[in-house]
Amino acid sequence: MIRFSIPRLHLGRDLTMMRLYYLVWLGGAGLFSPFFNLFLIQQGLSGTEIGLLGPLGSLVAIIASPTWGRLNDRTGKTRRLLQLGLFGVACAIFGLRWQTAFWGFAAFGMLQALFGAGIDPLSTSLALSTIKKHQQSGFGSIRRWGSFGWAVLVPLGGWLVENTGLEVIFYTYALSLIVSAILLNWVQIDQKQAALTPNPASGNLLRQVQEVLRSPALLALLVSMLVSGILGRGANQFQNVFLSQLGASKQLIAIAAMIGSVIELPAMIWADRLLNRWGYKKILIGANLLDAVRMSIIFLLPGTISILAMNALGGISLSLRIIATIAYITGNSSTEGSGLMLALFNVTLPNLIGMAASPLGGISFDIFGPRWLYAFALAGFFAAAGSIALLNPKERKAADGH
Repeated sequence: MIRFSIPRLHLGRDLTMMRLYYLVWLGGAGLFSPFFNLFLIQQGLSGTEIGLLGPLGSLVAIIASPTWGRLNDRTGKTRRLLQLGLFGVACAIFGLRWQTAFWGFAAFGMLQALFGAGIDPLSTSLALSTIKKHQQSGFGSIRRWGSFGWAVLVPLGGWLVENTGLEVIFYTYALSLIVSAILLNWVQIDQKQAALTPNPASGNLLRQVQEVLRSPALLALLVSMLVSGILGRGANQFQNVFLSQLGASKQLIAIAAMIGSVIELPAMIWADRLLNRWGYKKILIGANLLDAVRMSIIFLLPGTISILAMNALGGISLSLRIIATIAYITGNSSTEGSGLMLALFNVTLPNLIGMAASPLGGISFDIFGPRWLYAFALAGFFAAAGSIALLNPKERKAADGH
């Protein structure tokens, strides 16, 4: 059982503040993300228009992410760049509050993507350099505080929306970003360690792609992510809209968005143990099949109860997927390029998929309605499991022993 006790002082102020940073940064997103599409619908945007916002932001993120990485490599000022990104996103979020038309949302959404493209990799880099100063702890001891923050703050967001209106999500999220940036003032970086930390926002993209195309295992993962990402995006994208159509309150929508993260906390430890026993290939196939079962149940029994139950089950499948995917990539890529390969599959590829999947999900929502999005997702996850099973050769041992 995971216990979120206050970090012991002897572990150092940096480690404590990084945990608080992740709690406020990722938890603060829970005050905004589950409700933003509801605000867009309230402002009169169609599903197609909502779907088009995704690729615009993804395109900007793909272009901007390497720039943030190069700036970090040249200056070594990870903390200052991260603060700049957080303040920039806060300004963009505040600007989104006052928009009423598609192009206004598009402009500020692209501004959000511009400043936000470096936040995740820079946060990871800062966390890893902090961990190197405290050998007693691993990255998970920091990252799980983000999941805890999400689980705590999403219900608060639902309560605020229910009692004050959807507009509150912009103020609370912008405030959380500003507080996150301020917390970083108490994190001191060891520049020598930071310089040795792989920066996932930089690297030779072409060389990574060539390695993927030469590796049957990585190619299988690529196909798996493409089919599940393109066919499954719509169900996730419009789930909260579907819940609203089913008559769910804003508080219930918040619980639906939060419940998976609660299950995820203990499931992460369980998934790590299963990985040692079964290996990453079987775990990843199982995660996709479990998601296929989730989608089929919601499609056959649409309702708030089934969505809540399947979102809880999704906490298990997501934990399995995260743990297995990292081991899968590191186990099938060159040692020197494993960090960059993780960035390709965890940052670049999802943004590329989003450029195609987001508008397709919006168009499908307008044509078929939300229920059929789960049928498409079912097909995607089933095909993803099949691609791993049929295209991937015998599992290799990862560098960490998995």
